[in-house]
Amino acid sequence: MYSDGKAPKTIKRRFAALRAIFNWLKTNKYIKRNLFSEYKLSISIPKQLPRNFQSSEMLKILTAAKNLADERGWLTDISVWLGLEILYATGLRISELCNIKISDWDETTGRIKIKGKGSRERVVFIVDQELIKHVCTYLKMHTHDSNSSSLLINNVDKPLTPDLVRRRLHELTKSSGINRRITPHMIRHTTATHIIEAGVNLRYVQSLLGHSSIAITEIYTHVSSHQLKEHLQKANHRAALHNSFYINP
Repeated sequence: MYSDGKAPKTIKRRFAALRAIFNWLKTNKYIKRNLFSEYKLSISIPKQLPRNFQSSEMLKILTAAKNLADERGWLTDISVWLGLEILYATGLRISELCNIKISDWDETTGRIKIKGKGSRERVVFIVDQELIKHVCTYLKMHTHDSNSSSLLINNVDKPLTPDLVRRRLHELTKSSGINRRITPHMIRHTTATHIIEAGVNLRYVQSLLGHSSIAITEIYTHVSSHQLKEHLQKANHRAALHNSFYINP
């Protein structure tokens, strides 16, 4: 795989799959030894900064989703628009969004109970009053004719799926003139970056995103480095120092 030029992540993923298959073979007594579990794979994966949307791109996507929902009025379109708004407001994973039940939502506080990775439960909040009103209005329309317990549903009374949201997001970004590879997870990265830039404590961001370790959350401090440059340019402390002692020859 190395000689074929496969990426380190690809090699690790394939090795893990082989280890799992041969572990199953050993457990079911098809083989006596799992050689893959005995071999320790040492492979370093280069760190990559998470990709996120620029503020202007995020606004274009949300606006395009809202316009489509208003234009067609289909429940699926309204659900997708609202789902994208909730993703950006809370930094949820796409799977977490699609698994929200009506019973998980508290309209008086904007509180949403989330079941995340590893069945770990956490709470997130929608603090924007306009978005809370949109969710409440949507639910009045949704629950009138629906038997579904899911918060976000499509035209045939089924829960939104990550795949549907993913496809719609691709269509919306294309129609918004954003020509690069995108994923719903980029909205999560965008949220994390924006709230850190707004000054929210890293521990609170960790809690919001449901990270098991703050080391995972810290990567977003690197994403926000462009803001550091902006502040340094405004301060320009070196120029200030030299100018304060500048003597006209």
